[in-house]
Amino acid sequence: MNRMSILSRTPLDRASTENHTRTAEIEDFPAVEVCHVHFYYQGKVVLDDVTIRVDPGRFLGIIGPNGAGKTTLLKTVLGILPVDTGTVRIFGQDPRGARMNRQIGYVPQRLNFERDFPVSVMDVVLMGVKVKRFPWLQGPTVQGLRIRRAEELIKRVGLSGLEKRPIASISGGQQQRAFLAQALCIGPRVLILDEPTTGLDFKGQREFYALVKNLQGETGLTVVAASHDLEALAYNADELVVLDKRIWLRGKPDDVLNSTELKRIYGIRNRAVLRG
Repeated sequence: MNRMSILSRTPLDRASTENHTRTAEIEDFPAVEVCHVHFYYQGKVVLDDVTIRVDPGRFLGIIGPNGAGKTTLLKTVLGILPVDTGTVRIFGQDPRGARMNRQIGYVPQRLNFERDFPVSVMDVVLMGVKVKRFPWLQGPTVQGLRIRRAEELIKRVGLSGLEKRPIASISGGQQQRAFLAQALCIGPRVLILDEPTTGLDFKGQREFYALVKNLQGETGLTVVAASHDLEALAYNADELVVLDKRIWLRGKPDDVLNSTELKRIYGIRNRAVLRG
């Protein structure tokens, strides 16, 4: 699948061969592979024998109640937290190496900003392309490439005209779109989303995930998103996993949402409350 021009590799990305793994060498691996992972915190089980495989170009939603271990699982995929036992691989690579090689983009939970926070939307998006590791990647040409990519991504996520606006002055949904653009600036192959719609109303949740689904379908991104916003996520995911320290269910969204096991875990009686 061909990538859109806004996410394609530019001379900035190709400047260091050590920083990229050839596509042909990684296509045979799962995009994300978590095998028999255990994680403990202060002697308590957080993840219990978790195994997940996500094929390239798929959108996996991870749902579960508060304290289920969703963020911990994503942090092991990102290489931020080492697992106690088991393995995690991104296209066959150690997660830390994959992150260093810019294979992974990450959108965290929405941050709150003071109204006078002195960073613009453009500044936030430009933070996604860092050149400090490569001192030879400097000068007006490289800066122009960075700005052009940021402008294209800002347009793609629906924030055109807001480039100079302080990030704190736009809505929560718009802020998350800016952070999505930031995560995509590096041209990742895997996009990790950790509760990205926290604090948004149902309409905002649906719009954000629809945008992500659009990008995933057009670019071949692999998406792994964790959320307690069940129905908004389920509407756009290819598959759902129900996590509560261990994997309880995995399947098509409709099958998972209608399962009695999901209702037991959440303590709910009907789908209507999934919107809450």
